[in-house]
Amino acid sequence: MTTSQVTCKCGDHYERTELISGPPREPETRITFEPLPIETDDGWRVAATFPDGRVEYVTGFMNQEAAVDWIGSPQYLEWIKARGYQ
Repeated sequence: MTTSQVTCKCGDHYERTELISGPPREPETRITFEPLPIETDDGWRVAATFPDGRVEYVTGFMNQEAAVDWIGSPQYLEWIKARGYQ
């Protein structure tokens, strides 16, 4: 079992890092999460950047607070687990 690092960058003033355990993966596996405004009716989205550089977006947040609150929520943990990070 290894530990993966997950970092949330919330603007210029706040960064939260969590360590999550899971099955063996490449050393220093890290997903970075950042709430981003978008110019659609969806409001805010969270950008998840994987260690290989690919980015996946979680959309549909009404405001920045909702996007930040999602990070660390049970739904966030389910999202991570669905992608092989535990």
